[in-house]
Amino acid sequence: MVSGSRIEGGTQILSAQVRNTIQSIKEIVKNHSDAEIYVTLKETNMDPDETAQKLLNQDPFHDVRRKRDKRNE
Repeated sequence: MVSGSRIEGGTQILSAQVRNTIQSIKEIVKNHSDAEIYVTLKETNMDPDETAQKLLNQDPFHDVRRKRDKRNE
């Protein structure tokens, strides 16, 4: 029997190890949902470091700052 949890109403069942990885990443990238983190984990071949970096770079604050910097130039 596989123990796991469902991602926000989805049908995907996750192992305990994946749940722990998602929670660890969520501590770093607080403004992303479990589903977003899991999708990004899958995109990065389950690499938690690359996932955290990718999600941090998607932070809207960074986008707004870049637009403002471009406007000032």
